[in-house]
Amino acid sequence: MISDKVSASAQIGIGIMLIILGVLVTPIGLIGAIAGGFTYVGILMMFLLLGGALMLLGGIQYLRAGLKLSKDEKKLRQELARTHSPSHSHSHSHSPTLSPTPTPTPTLSPPLPPTPTPTPPPIIARWTVDEATWQLFCLNEKKYRTGDNIWYFIAMVLLGTPLLMFTRGVSPGFSFIFTTLFASVVVGLRYRLSMSNLRSRKNKTPEVIISKGFVSLNGKQFELYSKVRNVRSVVFQPHQQPPILEFTIEWKTSKGVTFDELRLPVPPGLEDTARQVEATFKEF
Repeated sequence: MISDKVSASAQIGIGIMLIILGVLVTPIGLIGAIAGGFTYVGILMMFLLLGGALMLLGGIQYLRAGLKLSKDEKKLRQELARTHSPSHSHSHSHSPTLSPTPTPTPTLSPPLPPTPTPTPPPIIARWTVDEATWQLFCLNEKKYRTGDNIWYFIAMVLLGTPLLMFTRGVSPGFSFIFTTLFASVVVGLRYRLSMSNLRSRKNKTPEVIISKGFVSLNGKQFELYSKVRNVRSVVFQPHQQPPILEFTIEWKTSKGVTFDELRLPVPPGLEDTARQVEATFKEF
């Protein structure tokens, strides 16, 4: 994963680059397909034409997304600044709620001891996220995940094309087209899954719940500890907009250890609470 968010200007640059490549490749494939007909070369040129068209279409989509992202980001930042101006800070306050320590209830000693029921892990912190902060968080997460998936897509194409050529003995053009289409499907599904927890829930305010065993974001629960899962680090990033509390979760797989990042928005006024959560997990 990349460590920084991909800016709107970077997406615009990627879109322009893909458009240029598509403009260069598409005419070559079109001329070759017309001249070659249904021969081997002609069919290869048809795949080249398809690849150029896909790059052109993808470039246009990236360019439009980058322009829209730049516009939306500016609008949301203005809205966030207006919402949390000094005139509004007194009327909208966020106070974290800490769960009370459960007190044991005395019971009569039965003939046979009852089977103990597992108690849920105590909640460390809990807060709601206002609309302006949530929208800006979603916007930044889309940029972050988009950048991550761009590198994932490039890696799949660069590694998959020669692998398909050498293992299956197919042509470079067909390998490139097939790998590009396959990578597009995989990256699309991966992006949808990563953004599923950001979908708005009707008539419900986004909420963050943090305990020693799990984290809940917008109603979706993420387990922190298990036989194959462990929290590697918890870092508060106050300089991002909005501030972020980032959990790095370590996964043990048959091929080694991999990592995933869970990022939580911290509304204005709860920076000290986020630092307390960070300090709490460092003591584990």
